[in-house]
Amino acid sequence: GQAAERAQGAQRVAIEAQAQQLRQKQFDATYGSLLGPNGEQLTPEAQKAMAAADPVAVAVANYQVPPPNTGSRSPMALATLRKVMALNPDYNAQNWQAQSAMMKGYTSGSQSKEISGINTALGHIGVLGQAIDALNNNDIQGLNRLANFLQVQTGGTAVTTYQAIVHKVAPELNRAYVGGVGAQGEIQAQESDFDPKLGPQQLKNNVAITARLLRSKIGALENQWKTTMGPNSDFQGRFIMPEAQVINRYSPAPAAGGRNPGDAAGFKVTDPRGVVHTFPTQQAADAFKKAAGIQ
Repeated sequence: GQAAERAQGAQRVAIEAQAQQLRQKQFDATYGSLLGPNGEQLTPEAQKAMAAADPVAVAVANYQVPPPNTGSRSPMALATLRKVMALNPDYNAQNWQAQSAMMKGYTSGSQSKEISGINTALGHIGVLGQAIDALNNNDIQGLNRLANFLQVQTGGTAVTTYQAIVHKVAPELNRAYVGGVGAQGEIQAQESDFDPKLGPQQLKNNVAITARLLRSKIGALENQWKTTMGPNSDFQGRFIMPEAQVINRYSPAPAAGGRNPGDAAGFKVTDPRGVVHTFPTQQAADAFKKAAGIQ
């Protein structure tokens, strides 16, 4: 009686263990290898979707936890790593600590504050470009809308409203340049670049130059990111807000060879801060020098 029951129980355990081994082998050969149920090759999109259903693989791919130990050749560890690579092709298990530190820096550390400042400044550059157009057209209603967007008090004329907008934008530009609030003199220097006396064309030129300077800061951050995270990692899509894409309007992406359009041409003036301003004509350069008090 009892001996027979024990024998049957042991047999059931053995059968279940064999079934579990068979299921594990089937998993390792298909889903564990990111293949379909019949062993067929899945598309990269399907592999990524399959991998995204594994919370451990997602956590590893996002540098939240260490990678699995594949030294033991554990099928489960190897399957997890395959999923990680499907989610993040640039993942480097040997370099994960450096990648984790960079992810933290760019999402909550010092670099994240720098990126946030650049995003804000570029968004405001777009508003400033619209304000210059409205000022040129004496569009007081358009200027008022922009002032309301920036939550600044509107003035009685187009010029005073435009100046209120510049007064709001200048500190953000300076913060993006220097990484902090900056001195009052630095902020006033930023405002002088957008003095309405310079005229609409010069003002738009200065907007483009400002956008180009901010693009160079983005380029430095992106280079640091890709050096550690991998050449295919998407810096722009992850960190540059849609509002900041105005940079492509005023400062197109560098052409082949890394030069911006028009870099080789133009008349350059260096202001007291050491910032180089490029103008399409000598007359425009001289007008800027006069307005800025540059000898």
